[in-house]
Amino acid sequence: MKKGAAIGLLMLAAGLKAQAQTYAHCLLEKLPGSTNQAVFQAAYQACAREHPSQFKGVVKGSGKGLLSYSDGAQCTLKKAAGTTHQQSAHVIGVACRCLYDENPFDQYGFKRTYCAD
Repeated sequence: MKKGAAIGLLMLAAGLKAQAQTYAHCLLEKLPGSTNQAVFQAAYQACAREHPSQFKGVVKGSGKGLLSYSDGAQCTLKKAAGTTHQQSAHVIGVACRCLYDENPFDQYGFKRTYCAD
């Protein structure tokens, strides 16, 4: 009985998709490669549904880490390269700059800045 329950839980977990960390992460997961307005709208709506505050809760530069992009431009070059829909490519750039550009106040120890500020 325990073995069956464990297998059932594993199957359930495998079927569940992890929610993106933030609105910006969600956009970067769904928009690259989009070719038309319908795909853009679907991705935009899905991310807004998962993250209703959109960019308001995302700390500028919060995506930076040891193995991350060095800045927003590097992220945009990689993520938007195969995206032919211009609005999607623009939003990818916004999300990349939000997550990977420097927070200008970090070096001085001032308040966090958010991407919607």
